[in-house]
Amino acid sequence: MSSQPTSRVALRSPRSAWATIALVSTILAGAGCAGRAAADRLAPAVPVKSPGAVGGGCPKTVAAAGDMNQLTATQATGKLAQSSHADLVAVLGDQQYPAGSLTDYRTRYDRTGWGQLKSKTRPVPGNHEYMTPGASGYFTYFGHPPAYYAYDVGCGWRGYALNSEVGIADQARWLRADLAAHPMASVLAYWHKPRYSSGTKTRQRPCPPAVLGRSRPPPRRRPQRP
Repeated sequence: MSSQPTSRVALRSPRSAWATIALVSTILAGAGCAGRAAADRLAPAVPVKSPGAVGGGCPKTVAAAGDMNQLTATQATGKLAQSSHADLVAVLGDQQYPAGSLTDYRTRYDRTGWGQLKSKTRPVPGNHEYMTPGASGYFTYFGHPPAYYAYDVGCGWRGYALNSEVGIADQARWLRADLAAHPMASVLAYWHKPRYSSGTKTRQRPCPPAVLGRSRPPPRRRPQRP
């Protein structure tokens, strides 16, 4: 897909932040909304037990990337993520082109720095993962995480790994309930598809508003180069 930074990451803190959040970006692609209905038929829309907290202490660095469609770039940014000594890794979908097969995950993605950070990774799928029926390669490789889930980051932060490839209604109800149950938590939330994008895939077909997001578009920006 296009080489514009687009995957959605949202931060919210009701109090002063305790850490510097460092987002290490790689080639993040624009993704249109076409195919959402097909994905809805392939993926469960009900979360199961969420992963546990991300280790002990107060994490200070988050490394995040998505649309890893060029192996050379993925290897380079993976080394950068490793050198950052990230406490948490958020991969934002389309980790493995072209279709997120288990074989490709094991023989390509797993051999990059991002793969070496798997134990610290809290992933979300993208549309390319669902090109394999049920995104089975993604779910198997990452140990069968829920379709979407919440987890404790540490020091009062709560992470939300959301899924832009499945139905929104049930997910939104679950998210609102979990946010209400943690009113004092600072929030790190992310999913694959953008609310707004300078990429060619969504310029003419904007996605529906994100479950978490701003009420109006951000200022228009120039397209960015990887």
